[in-house]
Amino acid sequence: MATEALESLGVPPLAPWPSPRPPDEPGRPSEPGSSSSSSAPDTGRSPERKWADDWAEFRGAMEDYAVRLEAQATNTRVERQQQQLISELRQEMRELISRLQPSAGPTCCTWCWPRR
Repeated sequence: MATEALESLGVPPLAPWPSPRPPDEPGRPSEPGSSSSSSAPDTGRSPERKWADDWAEFRGAMEDYAVRLEAQATNTRVERQQQQLISELRQEMRELISRLQPSAGPTCCTWCWPRR
């Protein structure tokens, strides 16, 4: 999963964890807070239907979470590769510049000065 990829890169996940996981089984109609005992907007839905809707919403949130984490891991990998490439190019440029600069041998002013 993307969290392991981020941990291996030493980067904390930016995306927040989705909402709490729904229970493994649907609630009973007589339980407090169930759809048959409240005046909530979901009145009329069976506990099984509410449970299924909650799971569908949670599954969608988890899929979105996984996509965001994967995008973050991919972006982190790309940024690190770019940084590595930039540092390698800088090193190559330094080496090229040092090869193109004239050696520290005598210049015109130092070897011909006494003859002037």
